[in-house]
Formats: sequence, structure tokens, C-alpha cells
Amino acid sequence: MIGKPQLPSFPRVLLQMLLRDGYSAESLLSGTGISEVDLEDETFRLGVEQHERFITRALNVSGNTHLSLEVVRNAELFQSNLFLITVSNSGSIARALQWIERYSTIYTRTLTVTNELSSAAPSVLLEPQVRGPLVIYFATTAFTLFVDSMFRDALGGAHLVERLELAVAEPEGFASVKDQFGFAVIFHCHESRMFLVESLFATPIRQADPQTIRLLTESCERQLEEARLEEGIVGEVTALLIEHVSSPPKLDEAASMFHTSSRSLRRRLSEQGTSFQQILDSVRREAARRLLKGGRGSIASIGYELGFDSPSHFNRAFKRWTGLTPTQYRAA
Repeated sequence: MIGKPQLPSFPRVLLQMLLRDGYSAESLLSGTGISEVDLEDETFRLGVEQHERFITRALNVSGNTHLSLEVVRNAELFQSNLFLITVSNSGSIARALQWIERYSTIYTRTLTVTNELSSAAPSVLLEPQVRGPLVIYFATTAFTLFVDSMFRDALGGAHLVERLELAVAEPEGFASVKDQFGFAVIFHCHESRMFLVESLFATPIRQADPQTIRLLTESCERQLEEARLEEGIVGEVTALLIEHVSSPPKLDEAASMFHTSSRSLRRRLSEQGTSFQQILDSVRREAARRLLKGGRGSIASIGYELGFDSPSHFNRAFKRWTGLTPTQYRAA
């Protein structure tokens, strides 16, 4: 029988770790809009803005910019987490990476995780849903450190992560801790991406019996569906814009489709830490990446397919999103 998993896993573990280090709950949660009772409630999930406020507070109170290194050292606090139990019983690293991508939403909402494992340089795109540079640094390094440490025993101490490229500036004091990562961390990149050692993908890892695996994945699927439902209006707007990406509706048109006012729709999206334009940019960016790497059509035709009225507008938008022109991205 699989016990009821602890949620939300990551914020709870971060709080537990810092409480154990002697910090008070009051100091860690002050101004975040979150209570200790919230984090003890297995049905409570933090929104993106709550994640950002909580992590920012934890970084400020601890005075430790590199707090992600400490979190990973407290891996025993994660032992009851369903997400990690499922991944660690997946049978192989390749399969585990698929599950990490699929179920990352039930682990944290600070990142959108996209595998690009079949490319010449296998990697995982880590798109921050938070805004602060230090919070992005914390979220991306914590996630990458966990992925790397998760398979160290199976790999005889070898590192699955080859390097981590980050779209933020190098934080103060990084030189004093860089050797603790076990892989190269490169800053000032056009996007955040975790590069992996492909030759290790086939390495077997432990696997539970089929019945347990079925129960684990069923539980993860239920939590994934719950997480998607909790995203509510963000998921609905995303689905709408994906469906109409070549001719996206304006904000007021979308609001009418949802039988609400544009002001109300804007407010509801803001409460979830996003906006109509940010969702449209995200939908277009992902579609553009997929189409450019797929080699389908000219760059101009891709731009028109994504609803841009001219190739120059598409080029400017894509460079704003990624730091590269469409031509540079396709050639990379």
C-alpha cells in the first residue's frame, strides 16, 4: 500500500530544513501570505507568486545565496515524496527522465521542464516561471542538483549532468562554491538548460514490481490532473491560445469566450503570476522552437503560422524570447 504523499514537497522540505537550522517559521514566512499550517496541509499547493515570495524570503533570512546546495544535502527529507519514489523505481535513467519531465509540475511550479534528449547535445530546457534572478538561480540549480544526485549510486558516483547553462548573471560568491556542484555552471546564456551525458541513459536503476509501479504512476497521474485543474484559468487560456496560435484572440475576445470581462480575466491571471501576453509568448515560443528544430518550412512561413504579420516581427520576438534569431537557433 502506498501511503499518502506529502504535498507540496519542495516548499515543505525547504521550510523543514531551515527550521532545523534554527530559523523561526515566523521569520521565514513573514510577508509571504503563507502560514505554517498551509505547508502542513497535504492538499495545499503554492502558486507561482507564492513560490517566489517564499524562496526570496528563505534566501534573505538565511543570507545564503547558494541555498540550493544545502537543500540537496538534506535529501533524507524527501524520502516520502511520491514524485521521487516513482522516478527512482522507473527501471532506467532514460525512463526516469521521461517521468521527471511529465511529473515535474507536482514537484515544483518554479520551472517548466522540457526534455530535448534526442538532439545532438541531449539536454533539458528549464524555463523559469519566477522572475527574480536569485530565485531563478536557486530553482534551476536545486532542480539540476537533484536530478544529478538522484542517479549517483546507480552510476557508481559518476555525474549524469555534464553542465548547466543559466540565463542569469553569476551571483556573488559563486567562485567559492562552484566546486561543490560536480559539473560546470555557465552564466549569461540565452536560456537555462541542463546538458546530460547520453552514454549513461541506458544505465539500469532499481525497479519495483509491476503492481507497485502501476500504483505509483496512477497516484502521480491523479496529482498531475489535480495540479492542472488548480492552474484553472491559466490552463484554459493556454489551451485556447494553442488551438488558435495562428490567429490568436485579443484579451477582450478571450474574456468573452470565457464569459467574463477583460478586467476580471486580467486580474485572475495576475493572481496566478502571469498575464495574457506572457502566456501567448510562451505558447508561441514553444511552437517556434519545435518548428525550427523540426526543420519544417522557411522561417518566414513559421512566423506567419504563429500569427506574426511579418518575418521581421517574428525575428524580433524570437530574439527577445531566446537571445537568438530564428536562423541562429535553427543552426545551433
